[in-house]
Amino acid sequence: MVKPVLETCKPRPEILAGTFNPEVFTASLGPIIDYYRSGKGIIDSIYTSAENFFREATYPTQGLRLTLAEVFGRIAGDMTVPAIHRLETAFGGGKTHTLIACTHIAYKGKELGGIIRDILDPKLLPDPGSVSVVGVAGDEIPVHKPKGNDLVPYTLWGEIAWQIGGEVLYREIEDDANSHAAPGRTYFNKVFNNRKVIIMLDELAQYAARLEAARPDGASQLAAFLMALHGYARNHPGIAIVLTLASATDAFARQTERLPVHGLDNVEMVAYAVACQGPGGSSEVRLIRSWSNLNNLQLAEAVALTEAEIGPLRGQLERMARDDLEPCLVANRIERGNIRAAHAHEMLNYLVARGLFESNPLFTADGSLFGPVKRQVESLYEDRDQVNLPDLPADVLNLIKEDLLFECHVPVVGDKARKYVPYILAQTALNAANRMVESMKVKKSEHRMNRVLARLQREIEAKRGLIG
Repeated sequence: MVKPVLETCKPRPEILAGTFNPEVFTASLGPIIDYYRSGKGIIDSIYTSAENFFREATYPTQGLRLTLAEVFGRIAGDMTVPAIHRLETAFGGGKTHTLIACTHIAYKGKELGGIIRDILDPKLLPDPGSVSVVGVAGDEIPVHKPKGNDLVPYTLWGEIAWQIGGEVLYREIEDDANSHAAPGRTYFNKVFNNRKVIIMLDELAQYAARLEAARPDGASQLAAFLMALHGYARNHPGIAIVLTLASATDAFARQTERLPVHGLDNVEMVAYAVACQGPGGSSEVRLIRSWSNLNNLQLAEAVALTEAEIGPLRGQLERMARDDLEPCLVANRIERGNIRAAHAHEMLNYLVARGLFESNPLFTADGSLFGPVKRQVESLYEDRDQVNLPDLPADVLNLIKEDLLFECHVPVVGDKARKYVPYILAQTALNAANRMVESMKVKKSEHRMNRVLARLQREIEAKRGLIG
């Protein structure tokens, strides 16, 4: 005989007593992090006690198991699992609950082996205290420099450094931490420094919206930092990043848009096309990118959007992506320009070196020795401010002149150009040639000029191929 539901499902005592407070289930990440750092709990122990949390407040869904396995697998050094996890569910769908689970495991690790064996493989549990825990709530981190003398980070990268290494580490990277510009590789090497780290960014959209309102370039610098952080984490073991992206209700479900950003590999911009009620009860479709877009929004949950309605918003999102991430695209163009300039200068070094050798009196076509020719060239020009090179290839100089870091006029007579170059440039060219010769697998006594010139020509052609 089947027992009645009232016998098998008994409400908790506080519900029967009428003392239940539903706000106990609206915990945020910040108080849990503070509890571990200070030992003081300001919310219900069902969240601050790892044992109570996993035994009484957590149902081990497949999604939770997978996320925890991949996060702590990555921290354990498994490079085959993702370094970055984005939690996207509806409001109240368990994103913060997953972050709290990560926090308890990161702090207590193997101490929880007997409690969560059905949730996470005990082999993936870290030693207690071996993982640096970073938890950032998007609605709490300031976007302006606070007044007073207390150390209060006000950039996301400063907050991460402070949570990992306290004031000592923060002071070491203080220039980067206080700058509104996203930091570079030196910051990441100093902050992470082979540490095991879990970084949890909760409701990042709120922070992004406030940052964008605080500074015109705030959103672009945040995007640049997150891209660099993700790239660093992907290439270094022991670092796991978990971030939450807010969705709304089921009215958002099918209209989620993920658009690749042209020019930036592995970058997507996410937004939602939402049917809502406009003034006077009229129906309209809006693009939702941040929490601020939800203000005074009345969803039309029964409306299913068509492709014709979503299409224009997709174009709008593409334009927003270009505007927001243009600084990153500019950075890529600058990087490509710097690489091209480097190849151009290397090519110029080889051209100048060849011209100096061929114009030297000791040079003979049957193969003079490199050493004496080089020394003679240096002695001839060391007291001069400029060196005359009469037979440089004009077509090559015209190819690279715009990529050089100094102004280069190319006077041309036929297919050759006569060029006066500073002595320092001539010496730099000779040094480049000397390094090239030292890399040749030939005895020093056999370093003859015919071989050196042939190698210089091959290097020039190789650089020309890279420049295009």
